[in-house]
Amino acid sequence: MLQKLLPIFILLSALVFPQSDSTLILSEVMFNPQSGPNEFIELYNRSETESIDINSFKIKYYNSSPDVITDAGEGTILPPKSFAIILEGDYPFGSGIYDGLIPSEALVVKISDNSFGTSGMSNTENRPIWLLNTVNDTLEAYFYSANNTQGRSDEKKIMRKDSSQSNWANS
Repeated sequence: MLQKLLPIFILLSALVFPQSDSTLILSEVMFNPQSGPNEFIELYNRSETESIDINSFKIKYYNSSPDVITDAGEGTILPPKSFAIILEGDYPFGSGIYDGLIPSEALVVKISDNSFGTSGMSNTENRPIWLLNTVNDTLEAYFYSANNTQGRSDEKKIMRKDSSQSNWANS
């Protein structure tokens, strides 16, 4: 009897507890930029069909309070199979180093303050980063390794929910 009810329970739980934000992953972390307010974190929506509104999602860096993701002028809806670039709040839109480099199909958002964490990400110490949804559930976590040369980020190799060190490399 239980075996017959299990598929029904799984189907109902998927309808009652949507899994859309479980398809959202961390995909790149720029913690040691060439200069200025140019740190960024990239997300990827792995869903084949669902868009995700990342407004008020958060990035928690190390032991700082979470930074809230906000609109940078393009909205906050991340389409299926798409990337979002989260820039610092004081990134100079229109004259920054990534202008013209970010693909037009990528969603550009920012954090509500001027730096990830209290004063930016460490360039010399390995640190954890968490992606949180609007109710502070952890969607994914990554412990970056600060062994990159300046201007090189950590980048996920395979876009899956796997933040083990073996699935990340220096870009």
